[in-house]
Amino acid sequence: MKINYSEPSKDLLMRIDIHEKYGSANIDVWTNNLLKPQAGMNILDVGCGAGKLCFLFNDYVKGGAKITGGDFSEELLDKAREKNKAVGADIDFQFLDFNEKFKFADNTFDLCTSAFAIYYASDLDFTFGEAHRVLKSGGRLFVSGPLPENKQMFYDIIKEATGAAIPPMPGSSRFKGDIFNTISKIFAKAELHKFEN
Repeated sequence: MKINYSEPSKDLLMRIDIHEKYGSANIDVWTNNLLKPQAGMNILDVGCGAGKLCFLFNDYVKGGAKITGGDFSEELLDKAREKNKAVGADIDFQFLDFNEKFKFADNTFDLCTSAFAIYYASDLDFTFGEAHRVLKSGGRLFVSGPLPENKQMFYDIIKEATGAAIPPMPGSSRFKGDIFNTISKIFAKAELHKFEN
C-alpha cells in the first residue's frame, strides 16, 4: 500500500517541540521506563529523524550502548549528526529507507525502535520482517505512534467550527489495526501500551 504522505522536516521538528513544551506527560520518561535500555546493548532506531530517541537512549545508558539511527531524510540526518558532534556522543547516523532491505546483518540488534515514523511503510510485512531479521534472538521491537482516538477532541472542535470532518490520518488509521496485527503475526509476543498525554 503506497502512502502518499511526507511530513516536511520543519513541520516534524515543530511538532516535536510543541509536544515537549506543552504535553501534560513526558513521553521520554515513559519510553525509557518501558524499555529500560542498558549499557552494552546494540540499538537501531528506524526513522530516527533528527535523532530524538537515539539521544534519549544514549543519555539513559550514559554512552554505554552502540546506537544506530537511520532515516531517509538527509536534512534530518545532518541535524542529528550536528547534535551528535556538539554533545560529544558516538551515535552512528546513516541513510535508511524502511521500504528497502536494511543494510545490517541478521541478528545484529538487541532493540529496534521506531517512533512516529514506521506507519508510513508501504509494505508492513516487509518492513517488520526486516526489523525481525536484524534483531537478535530475544531482541525487542518498539514502535510508537498515534491511535485514531488521540486527537478526537481536537478533531471535534475543528468539525464544529468548520463543518468539515477531518479525513483519516495515514498513521493513526493504520496503527491499531494493520500495524499491530502485522507485528503480532511476525513476532512471538506483541503488547499494546498506551501513553496518556
